Amino acid sequence: GADDYVTKPFEVVELKAKIALAISRKEKAQALSGQLDEIMGTVLTTADMMGEVGVVLDFQRRMGHCHTLEEVSTAFFESMDRYGLDGCLRLKSRLGILSCSASAPCSALEESILDHLERQDGPTIQSLRSNLSFNFGSVVVLVRNLMALPAANEADLHEKIGRIRDNVALLGEGAVSRLKALDAEAEANDGP
Repeated sequence: GADDYVTKPFEVVELKAKIALAISRKEKAQALSGQLDEIMGTVLTTADMMGEVGVVLDFQRRMGHCHTLEEVSTAFFESMDRYGLDGCLRLKSRLGILSCSASAPCSALEESILDHLERQDGPTIQSLRSNLSFNFGSVVVLVRNLMALPAANEADLHEKIGRIRDNVALLGEGAVSRLKALDAEAEANDGP
């Protein structure tokens, strides 16, 4: 593990120069190690973000194959599940109104919360303690318990919540677009 050596008899000036050189090498190695850790963190965050974007792209592709509110809801909750999220959703269109969670119709409390969110002027995105709400008019979403998301530290959690907010908003906007298309199809089928 030696980096250098000094032969006997040695000069004090030479010894001091070699010590200074060894200290300099050690500091540079530590700096490079810190930079490598930072780069690896950035790579992992980028890979995580790319995976999150892939969920949105998959959802958008699936929307073209959804012909009922139930199919839109199923695709929405499958995407939410890929983010590790739970919540409830209300979809409104000419086809009707559907309020549900991933596995069941909404509870009375969830219905009440969705009613309250729907009455607010939209489109809005709001933080409600550890929850997020989205109101796009025809699509209202409540995402529960964001603080339970896995994260290395609080700063990472806040960054992840910010990305989740943006991605769920994209899912909501995709659902709104699909509901508009379904409404247009229903109107065309009903005729003049």
